[in-house]
This record gives sequence, C-alpha cells and structure tokens, in this order.
Amino acid sequence: MRVASFPLRKVFAALLLLSSTVAAEMFPNDSRQWSQNGSATLVTNLAEVTLASALTKGRRVKRKWKVIPFSTESLNGWALSAYGSTGAPPVRLPLAARGWHAVYLGLATVSGGIKEVRNGLKARLTDEPVFRHLACNLPHLPDRRDAIQEQFLTIAFLDGQTLEIAPQPGLPATVCYAKLVPLTADEVAAWSAGRATGVKETRTAIATFDGHSWIWPYQPKTAADLQANFRGFEDSDVGKWWFEVLGADLVCYPSKVGNTPGDGAVDFSSGGHAAFQRSLDTLFKNGIHP
Repeated sequence: MRVASFPLRKVFAALLLLSSTVAAEMFPNDSRQWSQNGSATLVTNLAEVTLASALTKGRRVKRKWKVIPFSTESLNGWALSAYGSTGAPPVRLPLAARGWHAVYLGLATVSGGIKEVRNGLKARLTDEPVFRHLACNLPHLPDRRDAIQEQFLTIAFLDGQTLEIAPQPGLPATVCYAKLVPLTADEVAAWSAGRATGVKETRTAIATFDGHSWIWPYQPKTAADLQANFRGFEDSDVGKWWFEVLGADLVCYPSKVGNTPGDGAVDFSSGGHAAFQRSLDTLFKNGIHP
C-alpha cells in the first residue's frame, strides 16, 4: 500500500464556514480550493536544503540527491531526484513563510525507460514526529513528458519550521517544489472544527494489511516508521484496521510458538523477503512489537 485517498467527510460540515464555491470533495487535496491560493509561496529551488553535502549537480552518485533543472509553462527551478538504490539521506528545506498555511509538494513522474514507474518519498515538518508517504500517481504526458502532481502534506503554523524530505527504500523519486498556501482565519477554523468534531458516524470503512505490506516496502526500524503508515487516514472514513499475520505458523511479531518467515535464513527467494526479515529483526531488537 503506497498512497491512499479517502473522502474527508468529517470536514464537510465545517466547510460551511468557507465560500460556497469550495468543492467539498476536493478539500484539502486541491490547493486551488483555498481562497488565497493566488498568494501561495512556491519554493522551486530545492538545492537550498541545509545539507549541501547531500547534493550533486554532476554525475549521479550513491548517497546523494541529484539536483536537476525543471521547467513548466508557469515556473522553473531545481528539483531533487534519487534512484531507488541511491540511499540519499534526509534533507531539510528552510521555510520563510509565517502563520497558518496548507503545505503541498510537487512530485514528478519517474521514467523506467518507456513507462513511468512506481515512485515515492516521505516528508514532514520539523514539529511532526511521523513522516507522511507521498508519491506521484500520474502517467506520463504525450511524448513521454513528465507530469507533476501536487500532494497535500499538512496544515500547520509555519513559524520556525523546516520541511524534511527523505527517500523511500527501493523507490525512485523526483520532487520539484514546495507550495505554501496562506490560510484565512475562517479556513483555519474550518479545519480545526473538522478535526475537533470527529467522524465516528462516518468511519464505516475497513482497511486491511497482510503480514508483509506495511513492513516490506518501507523497511521500518522505529515505531515512528510503522506509525507513518497511518498518516493521511486520520481525516478519513476508515474506522478499523484488520491485520493479517501471514498464516499457519508464520507470524510477523515475537512468538514462542510461531516463526517469522526467513528467521535464521541466509538465502532468500527475493530481496524483498530478505528486507522483510531484516526489518523484523531490527524492530524486535529495538523492543518494538509491530
């Protein structure tokens, strides 16, 4: 499970505080719905991250983000790009904006030679303990031109905050810009009211994870890594999670009677199965029960 979108029903009533032209089904995923979108700050030079040693404008190398120029009809700048096996470190981008803003990232398609391939990264503000998984889910434009998809990150008071961007294990990614949309007092009130009222009456959907899918792709090492799987669902209609535990005697938690798949093995059928077992070993050693 890489990216999921669900109706934000719990903010529907709160949207009455906003202009009647706001499309409830787009809130807040489409930045154009905010009344001050025209005054948004676009940070298009991502080479301004604080860890300059993590960047290269020359040949791609391991453990560095590649800085590449990009342009569209309306903007241009310097994007950050990494391959799935680059191993680039997390980087932080200073944000000069002050006050309440809706924060978005512009992520581009990534080519696998002929077609776009699965891609993704994770991001958070400095006061957030958990990253949010983000990806570009668009196909290429005609003539194999890249497309940029804006992904909603959060709504926050930005004074003194920086934006942290990190790669996802095994996934390539290209991030082109950060967009900071200032919010009116009514919009902040609508957002806050929606979060305060809760959505118990609409939480009728059920999400399921098999024993692998929340560990295999992300290679978690900490509790926060596991919790990142839930970012984005706090404003959704998902009310229950069903966790499967692989099956038969195979489990993905410490057990005196079951076995974790691959426990003690030195040869695996795929790199993914090996990474899964390494993740479990690390979590167990850190005293974390997935």
